[in-house]
Amino acid sequence: MHGHTTLMLAAVGVIAAFVPIVLVARWLETTGRLGDPQRRVPFRSYGPIVAGALSLGTAAVHLSIIGEHVARSGAAGDPVLFLCSVGVATTAPTAVDAKLLGFLPLGVASLLVTPLQGVWALPRAWRTHRASIVGVLVAVVALGLSATQLVMQPVIVGPTAVVSRIGEVGTLALFGEGLLLVAIAVLVTGRPRRVVAGLEARAVDAFVATALAVVAVVIFTLVALLFGHVGH
Repeated sequence: MHGHTTLMLAAVGVIAAFVPIVLVARWLETTGRLGDPQRRVPFRSYGPIVAGALSLGTAAVHLSIIGEHVARSGAAGDPVLFLCSVGVATTAPTAVDAKLLGFLPLGVASLLVTPLQGVWALPRAWRTHRASIVGVLVAVVALGLSATQLVMQPVIVGPTAVVSRIGEVGTLALFGEGLLLVAIAVLVTGRPRRVVAGLEARAVDAFVATALAVVAVVIFTLVALLFGHVGH
């Protein structure tokens, strides 16, 4: 199945999840489990949960791609080939050449940024302003890494020996989730203030927004993990 088709099916799953989420939210509201129905929830209360979920999703896909290359390049026992392969992300090369060496810095960057994404998957890592700023920087670096890998995909096509393409859906998911993470992360820091103030919502609305965001991340991450490493 083509990557774009798979992602479209995932989008349908997210839309389908909207109705049960709203029903659960209404039940929680009517039973008083969300507190005063008129209570307003600031974005800094529920935004960190969304940011953490996005960070966890991108970290999971990154780890999956790295693990795929560990399995494929482990037999060769060549650390340079492994780092270059991680930098490429979308293919499994069998030998290092001058063209492939250009991806080595991307591989090193990927190994460095993935654990940081895991740390900022914890919502409390977004609760303080200083930690949120660092989280934004991590998200920007991760997004830049994924964008660079997408842009450089055509470079690997050619003489370089390749076993198969992998991570097509995974790389797209990384870029998409990374783009959203940067946007949410900036909002968590409280900027721009007018937009953040407008995101203050009733408890039930905040619940629906948070649940839908988390479910969307889970669905797209699972799609990337299940379908993103199918060789073709």
